[in-house]
Amino acid sequence: MGDMLEPLAASGDTPTIGTADESRTESRLADVAVIADGSEHDETSLAYGERIANSFGAHLAVLYTNYVQLGALPLGPGSTFLLSQLRENGKAAGDKVEAALRSRLDALSGTWELRRAEGEIGDLLAAAITMAGVSDAVIASGRSALSAPGREIMEALLFKGSAPVLVVPDETAVLSKVNGFAKSVVIGWRDTPECARAIAASIPFLKRASTATLVNVAESNADEERRLVPMADMARHLSRHGIAVEVRHLAVWHNPAEALLNEAKMIGADMLVLGAYGHSRVYETVFGGVTREFLRSTPLPVLFSR
Repeated sequence: MGDMLEPLAASGDTPTIGTADESRTESRLADVAVIADGSEHDETSLAYGERIANSFGAHLAVLYTNYVQLGALPLGPGSTFLLSQLRENGKAAGDKVEAALRSRLDALSGTWELRRAEGEIGDLLAAAITMAGVSDAVIASGRSALSAPGREIMEALLFKGSAPVLVVPDETAVLSKVNGFAKSVVIGWRDTPECARAIAASIPFLKRASTATLVNVAESNADEERRLVPMADMARHLSRHGIAVEVRHLAVWHNPAEALLNEAKMIGADMLVLGAYGHSRVYETVFGGVTREFLRSTPLPVLFSR
């Protein structure tokens, strides 16, 4: 358990961080997107999408990415016929998945749409980036991101997409535990633009949460004091949004992701917000060896932004 930080008083500010103001205009999501790929992970992603869309009264858009691998086909006699067969087989398989998705979505109470992108990885990436451009949040399976084409789609959403990405686990325990979505949120803090943008993207979720905890994991004992002022500033900023924030500082861990997960477990959090890494560190965090296991096994949805 981390130590509680005393709020830093500033001229004109109350020194108490986190008095929620119910009169503030509530932030909301209007468009929520879900990436589906026809795998067994789709049901979990759709369950999260349905819950979040219903919670915010948002429109739900599902993008079905049907990967039809054609590039490895050797040229030669009969290659045109084989190419045509691959396309036809891919389309036929995709039609079955699309029909199943439509049947699943027909049961929803809110508004929804189903889009389909078909072809090789480049085609799917372009469709995912376009979808992100007209969405307030994109939901994708962490397990699907461990192999192609889900890995490439996740990378494109993080580095080229304009919406935050909610990476969801392969279970819905969080949904059965909370009424609505994410009643307790842990925010991984670093004094970086990426972190600030991730926090800004998470405000609609934070305003609906009962508790929000801003957690800093020390990188070294020698240089942590300078982080306390901007961290307290962020807590005050969230307080002005009507979000009550608890601030915690954790001692040095060899793996910040493990530290945040441990803290989230101790708190009983329903959601984690991460944005404390630069371009190369985000790539390492999402697709590196330790965090590949983290994406595979985390029980919490994680909101990524950069």
